[in-house]
Amino acid sequence: MRRDIKFGHIISEKDLQIYIEDIVGDAGELLIIKPNWTNSLPTSLPHFEALKKLLNCLKEKELVVTESYTAWRNRLYRQHFMDTGNMEWEENVKPHNAKVMWEWLRKEEEWFLDFFGFRKWFQKYNVDYVNVTEEVWNQRTAPAEKVKACLGDKKALVKNTRLFDMVPEKFMELKGCTLLNFTKLYKTGIYAAKNMMGLIPDPNRTEYHGKNDSKLIQNIHDINIIYRSLFTVVDVVESIVEHQLILSGSNPALLDEVGCVVLEFDLADPYHDVLKAREVFGSYPLLALSEIPDFICEGLKKRAESEVF
Repeated sequence: MRRDIKFGHIISEKDLQIYIEDIVGDAGELLIIKPNWTNSLPTSLPHFEALKKLLNCLKEKELVVTESYTAWRNRLYRQHFMDTGNMEWEENVKPHNAKVMWEWLRKEEEWFLDFFGFRKWFQKYNVDYVNVTEEVWNQRTAPAEKVKACLGDKKALVKNTRLFDMVPEKFMELKGCTLLNFTKLYKTGIYAAKNMMGLIPDPNRTEYHGKNDSKLIQNIHDINIIYRSLFTVVDVVESIVEHQLILSGSNPALLDEVGCVVLEFDLADPYHDVLKAREVFGSYPLLALSEIPDFICEGLKKRAESEVF
Protein backbone atom coordinates (compact mmCIF):
# COMPACT_ATOMS: atom_id res chain seq x y z
CA MET A 1 0.00 0.00 0.00
CA ARG A 2 1.32 3.44 -0.88
CA ARG A 3 2.23 5.62 2.05
CA ASP A 4 0.84 8.71 0.33
CA ILE A 5 -2.69 7.28 0.17
CA LYS A 6 -4.61 6.25 3.26
CA PHE A 7 -7.48 3.85 2.66
CA GLY A 8 -10.20 3.34 5.26
CA HIS A 9 -13.07 0.91 5.78
CA ILE A 10 -15.41 2.81 8.10
CA ILE A 11 -17.80 0.59 10.03
CA SER A 12 -18.33 2.71 13.13
CA GLU A 13 -18.08 6.29 14.34
CA LYS A 14 -14.93 5.28 16.21
CA ASP A 15 -13.35 4.03 12.98
CA LEU A 16 -13.95 7.44 11.43
CA GLN A 17 -12.63 9.25 14.49
CA ILE A 18 -9.37 7.28 14.41
CA TYR A 19 -9.03 7.77 10.66
CA ILE A 20 -9.61 11.54 10.79
CA GLU A 21 -7.31 12.03 13.77
CA ASP A 22 -4.58 10.20 11.87
CA ILE A 23 -4.81 12.30 8.69
CA VAL A 24 -5.17 15.59 10.57
CA GLY A 25 -2.16 14.83 12.74
CA ASP A 26 -0.44 17.99 13.96
CA ALA A 27 -2.40 20.29 11.64
CA GLY A 28 -2.92 22.89 14.35
CA GLU A 29 -6.01 24.20 16.09
CA LEU A 30 -7.71 25.65 13.02
CA LEU A 31 -8.92 23.58 10.07
CA ILE A 32 -10.62 24.70 6.86
CA ILE A 33 -13.11 22.29 5.27
CA LYS A 34 -14.18 22.51 1.62
CA PRO A 35 -17.16 20.13 1.19
CA ASN A 36 -19.03 19.21 -1.99
CA TRP A 37 -22.15 21.37 -2.04
CA THR A 38 -22.94 21.27 -5.75
CA ASN A 39 -26.69 20.98 -5.31
CA SER A 40 -29.50 20.40 -2.82
CA LEU A 41 -30.88 17.18 -4.27
CA PRO A 42 -31.73 14.13 -2.11
CA THR A 43 -28.85 12.36 -3.87
CA SER A 44 -26.46 14.66 -1.97
CA LEU A 45 -27.79 13.67 1.45
CA PRO A 46 -25.18 10.93 2.11
CA HIS A 47 -22.35 13.45 1.66
CA PHE A 48 -24.12 16.01 3.85
CA GLU A 49 -24.43 13.37 6.57
CA ALA A 50 -20.76 12.50 6.13
CA LEU A 51 -19.84 16.17 6.62
CA LYS A 52 -21.74 16.22 9.91
CA LYS A 53 -19.87 13.09 11.01
CA LEU A 54 -16.61 14.81 10.08
CA LEU A 55 -17.52 17.90 12.09
CA ASN A 56 -18.25 15.69 15.07
CA CYS A 57 -14.78 14.13 14.77
CA LEU A 58 -13.20 17.59 14.74
CA LYS A 59 -15.30 19.24 17.45
CA GLU A 60 -12.20 20.11 19.49
CA LYS A 61 -10.81 22.13 16.58
CA GLU A 62 -11.56 25.64 15.39
CA LEU A 63 -13.35 25.02 12.10
CA VAL A 64 -13.99 27.06 8.97
CA VAL A 65 -16.28 25.61 6.29
CA THR A 66 -16.07 27.29 2.90
CA GLU A 67 -17.99 27.08 -0.35
CA SER A 68 -19.27 29.38 -3.11
CA TYR A 69 -22.80 29.87 -4.39
CA THR A 70 -23.89 27.56 -7.21
CA ALA A 71 -26.71 27.83 -9.71
CA TRP A 72 -28.01 24.43 -8.57
CA ARG A 73 -28.08 24.61 -4.76
CA ASN A 74 -31.64 25.90 -4.47
CA ARG A 75 -35.30 24.99 -4.05
CA LEU A 76 -36.22 25.33 -7.73
CA TYR A 77 -33.81 22.66 -8.88
CA ARG A 78 -34.71 20.43 -5.97
CA GLN A 79 -38.43 20.71 -6.73
CA HIS A 80 -37.80 20.03 -10.41
CA PHE A 81 -35.96 16.85 -9.50
CA MET A 82 -38.63 15.78 -6.99
CA ASP A 83 -41.37 16.29 -9.59
CA THR A 84 -39.66 14.69 -12.58
CA GLY A 85 -36.74 12.58 -11.32
CA ASN A 86 -34.70 14.31 -14.01
CA MET A 87 -31.34 15.84 -13.08
CA GLU A 88 -31.31 17.91 -16.27
CA TRP A 89 -32.59 21.43 -15.50
CA GLU A 90 -32.42 24.81 -17.18
CA GLU A 91 -30.68 26.83 -14.47
CA ASN A 92 -31.89 30.39 -13.94
CA VAL A 93 -28.52 31.73 -12.81
CA LYS A 94 -26.29 32.22 -15.85
CA PRO A 95 -22.73 33.55 -16.10
CA HIS A 96 -24.05 36.89 -17.41
CA ASN A 97 -26.80 37.50 -14.79
CA ALA A 98 -25.28 36.06 -11.61
CA LYS A 99 -24.93 39.36 -9.76
CA VAL A 100 -28.49 40.32 -10.70
CA MET A 101 -29.53 37.14 -8.89
CA TRP A 102 -27.37 37.93 -5.84
CA GLU A 103 -30.20 38.44 -3.35
CA TRP A 104 -32.00 35.34 -4.63
CA LEU A 105 -28.80 33.29 -4.23
CA ARG A 106 -28.40 34.62 -0.70
CA LYS A 107 -31.96 33.62 0.26
CA GLU A 108 -31.53 30.16 -1.26
CA GLU A 109 -28.33 29.73 0.74
CA GLU A 110 -30.20 30.62 3.91
CA TRP A 111 -32.81 28.01 3.03
CA PHE A 112 -30.13 25.41 2.28
CA LEU A 113 -28.31 25.93 5.58
CA ASP A 114 -31.59 25.64 7.51
CA PHE A 115 -33.22 22.83 5.52
CA PHE A 116 -30.26 20.46 5.79
CA GLY A 117 -29.48 21.43 9.36
CA PHE A 118 -26.08 22.97 8.73
CA ARG A 119 -26.85 26.20 10.54
CA LYS A 120 -27.68 24.19 13.66
CA TRP A 121 -24.48 22.15 13.31
CA PHE A 122 -22.35 25.21 12.71
CA GLN A 123 -23.77 26.81 15.85
CA LYS A 124 -23.30 23.58 17.82
CA TYR A 125 -19.61 23.31 16.90
CA ASN A 126 -18.95 27.05 16.62
CA VAL A 127 -18.07 26.70 12.93
CA ASP A 128 -17.29 29.81 10.87
CA TYR A 129 -18.85 29.62 7.39
CA VAL A 130 -17.10 31.60 4.64
CA ASN A 131 -18.99 31.98 1.38
CA VAL A 132 -16.36 32.79 -1.25
CA THR A 133 -18.86 34.45 -3.58
CA GLU A 134 -19.96 36.87 -0.86
CA GLU A 135 -16.35 37.74 -0.05
CA VAL A 136 -15.38 38.37 -3.67
CA TRP A 137 -18.52 40.24 -4.71
CA ASN A 138 -18.21 42.45 -1.63
CA GLN A 139 -14.61 43.18 -2.72
CA ARG A 140 -13.11 41.64 0.41
CA THR A 141 -10.26 40.11 -1.57
CA ALA A 142 -6.50 40.00 -1.25
CA PRO A 143 -4.42 42.01 -3.74
CA ALA A 144 -3.46 39.88 -6.74
CA GLU A 145 0.23 40.65 -6.25
CA LYS A 146 0.04 39.39 -2.69
CA VAL A 147 -1.51 36.14 -3.92
CA LYS A 148 1.13 35.74 -6.63
CA ALA A 149 3.89 36.24 -4.08
CA CYS A 150 2.61 33.21 -2.17
CA LEU A 151 2.89 31.06 -5.29
CA GLY A 152 6.51 31.82 -6.10
CA ASP A 153 7.60 30.16 -9.34
CA LYS A 154 4.29 28.27 -9.53
CA LYS A 155 2.47 31.44 -10.53
CA ALA A 156 3.79 30.92 -14.07
CA LEU A 157 1.72 27.70 -14.26
CA VAL A 158 -1.55 29.60 -13.74
CA LYS A 159 -3.09 30.39 -17.12
CA ASN A 160 -6.34 31.99 -15.96
CA THR A 161 -4.85 35.03 -14.24
CA ARG A 162 -8.33 36.30 -13.28
CA LEU A 163 -8.23 33.78 -10.45
CA PHE A 164 -5.51 35.79 -8.71
CA ASP A 165 -8.17 38.45 -8.00
CA MET A 166 -10.62 35.97 -6.44
CA VAL A 167 -8.95 35.01 -3.16
CA PRO A 168 -10.76 36.28 -0.05
CA GLU A 169 -8.65 38.36 2.31
CA LYS A 170 -9.83 36.01 5.10
CA PHE A 171 -7.92 33.20 3.42
CA MET A 172 -4.72 35.21 3.28
CA GLU A 173 -5.09 35.70 7.01
CA LEU A 174 -5.34 31.89 7.38
CA LYS A 175 -2.34 31.21 5.12
CA GLY A 176 -0.44 28.10 6.19
CA CYS A 177 -3.44 26.34 7.75
CA THR A 178 -4.63 22.88 6.72
CA LEU A 179 -7.56 22.60 4.33
CA LEU A 180 -9.52 19.35 4.04
CA ASN A 181 -10.77 19.03 0.47
CA PHE A 182 -13.72 16.86 1.50
CA THR A 183 -15.56 15.42 -1.48
CA LYS A 184 -17.68 12.44 -2.35
CA LEU A 185 -17.23 9.34 -4.45
CA TYR A 186 -19.11 9.54 -7.76
CA LYS A 187 -20.53 6.61 -9.67
CA THR A 188 -18.17 7.54 -12.51
CA GLY A 189 -15.04 7.73 -10.40
CA ILE A 190 -12.99 10.05 -8.18
CA TYR A 191 -12.62 13.78 -8.84
CA ALA A 192 -10.62 15.12 -5.92
CA ALA A 193 -8.92 17.96 -7.78
CA LYS A 194 -12.17 19.12 -9.40
CA ASN A 195 -13.85 19.70 -6.02
CA MET A 196 -11.55 22.70 -5.49
CA MET A 197 -13.34 24.47 -8.35
CA GLY A 198 -15.99 25.25 -5.76
CA LEU A 199 -13.62 27.99 -4.55
CA ILE A 200 -14.19 29.88 -7.81
CA PRO A 201 -16.84 32.44 -6.79
CA ASP A 202 -18.97 32.44 -9.97
CA PRO A 203 -22.24 30.58 -9.20
CA ASN A 204 -22.42 29.30 -12.78
CA ARG A 205 -18.96 28.09 -13.79
CA THR A 206 -19.80 26.87 -17.29
CA GLU A 207 -17.42 29.48 -18.75
CA TYR A 208 -14.61 27.82 -16.84
CA HIS A 209 -15.46 24.57 -18.59
CA GLY A 210 -15.23 26.12 -22.03
CA LYS A 211 -16.66 24.69 -25.24
CA ASN A 212 -16.61 20.90 -25.08
CA ASP A 213 -14.83 21.23 -21.69
CA SER A 214 -11.75 22.58 -23.45
CA LYS A 215 -10.82 24.87 -20.53
CA LEU A 216 -11.91 22.65 -17.66
CA ILE A 217 -8.72 20.80 -16.80
CA GLN A 218 -6.61 23.96 -16.96
CA ASN A 219 -9.00 25.82 -14.62
CA ILE A 220 -9.05 22.85 -12.24
CA HIS A 221 -5.27 22.94 -12.14
CA ASP A 222 -5.14 26.74 -11.78
CA ILE A 223 -7.43 26.93 -8.74
CA ASN A 224 -5.56 24.02 -7.15
CA ILE A 225 -2.18 25.66 -7.70
CA ILE A 226 -3.37 28.82 -5.97
CA TYR A 227 -4.97 27.23 -2.92
CA ARG A 228 -2.35 24.52 -2.48
CA SER A 229 0.20 27.31 -2.29
CA LEU A 230 -1.77 29.06 0.45
CA PHE A 231 -2.74 25.99 2.48
CA THR A 232 -1.63 22.48 3.28
CA VAL A 233 -4.34 20.57 1.44
CA VAL A 234 -5.41 17.06 2.42
CA ASP A 235 -7.77 15.52 -0.11
CA VAL A 236 -10.47 13.27 1.38
CA VAL A 237 -12.84 11.24 -0.81
CA GLU A 238 -15.71 9.55 1.00
CA SER A 239 -18.62 7.17 0.60
CA ILE A 240 -19.03 6.64 4.32
CA VAL A 241 -22.82 6.37 4.49
CA GLU A 242 -23.32 4.34 1.31
CA HIS A 243 -20.30 2.07 1.05
CA GLN A 244 -18.29 2.65 4.27
CA LEU A 245 -15.29 3.85 2.27
CA ILE A 246 -12.88 6.71 2.69
CA LEU A 247 -9.50 7.48 1.15
CA SER A 248 -7.20 10.44 1.41
CA GLY A 249 -3.85 11.81 0.32
CA SER A 250 -1.93 14.93 -0.57
CA ASN A 251 -1.82 14.37 -4.33
CA PRO A 252 -5.29 14.60 -5.93
CA ALA A 253 -4.02 13.16 -9.22
CA LEU A 254 -3.03 9.97 -7.41
CA LEU A 255 -6.44 9.73 -5.74
CA ASP A 256 -8.20 10.34 -9.05
CA GLU A 257 -6.09 7.61 -10.57
CA VAL A 258 -7.48 5.09 -8.07
CA GLY A 259 -10.90 5.50 -9.65
CA CYS A 260 -9.52 5.26 -13.18
CA VAL A 261 -7.57 2.07 -12.44
CA VAL A 262 -10.39 0.29 -10.59
CA LEU A 263 -13.09 1.24 -13.09
CA GLU A 264 -10.75 0.73 -16.06
CA PHE A 265 -11.17 4.25 -17.36
CA ASP A 266 -8.63 6.19 -19.37
CA LEU A 267 -6.34 8.35 -17.25
CA ALA A 268 -7.50 11.35 -19.29
CA ASP A 269 -11.10 12.53 -19.58
CA PRO A 270 -12.86 15.93 -19.61
CA TYR A 271 -12.68 16.17 -15.81
CA HIS A 272 -9.15 15.08 -15.05
CA ASP A 273 -5.94 14.25 -16.85
CA VAL A 274 -3.86 12.52 -14.21
CA LEU A 275 -0.81 12.29 -16.47
CA LYS A 276 -0.79 16.03 -17.12
CA ALA A 277 -1.63 16.66 -13.45
CA ARG A 278 1.70 15.18 -12.38
CA GLU A 279 3.33 18.38 -13.64
CA VAL A 280 1.12 20.32 -11.22
CA PHE A 281 0.83 18.05 -8.19
CA GLY A 282 4.03 16.02 -8.37
CA SER A 283 5.07 12.90 -10.22
CA TYR A 284 4.77 9.31 -9.03
CA PRO A 285 4.97 5.82 -10.57
CA LEU A 286 1.92 4.43 -12.32
CA LEU A 287 -0.59 2.94 -9.91
CA ALA A 288 -1.25 -0.79 -10.12
CA LEU A 289 -4.56 -2.44 -9.27
CA SER A 290 -2.74 -4.71 -6.83
CA GLU A 291 -1.85 -1.65 -4.70
CA ILE A 292 -5.51 -0.87 -4.01
CA PRO A 293 -7.26 -2.83 -1.20
CA ASP A 294 -10.04 -5.19 -2.24
CA PHE A 295 -12.63 -3.39 -0.13
CA ILE A 296 -11.90 -0.15 -2.02
CA CYS A 297 -12.19 -1.89 -5.40
CA GLU A 298 -15.44 -3.59 -4.42
CA GLY A 299 -16.92 -0.36 -3.05
CA LEU A 300 -15.96 1.65 -6.13
CA LYS A 301 -17.50 -0.94 -8.43
CA LYS A 302 -20.72 -1.05 -6.37
CA ARG A 303 -20.90 2.72 -6.47
CA ALA A 304 -20.44 2.72 -10.25
CA GLU A 305 -23.29 0.22 -10.62
CA SER A 306 -25.72 2.29 -8.55
CA GLU A 307 -28.31 4.65 -9.98
CA VAL A 308 -27.37 7.46 -7.61
CA PHE A 309 -25.19 10.30 -8.79
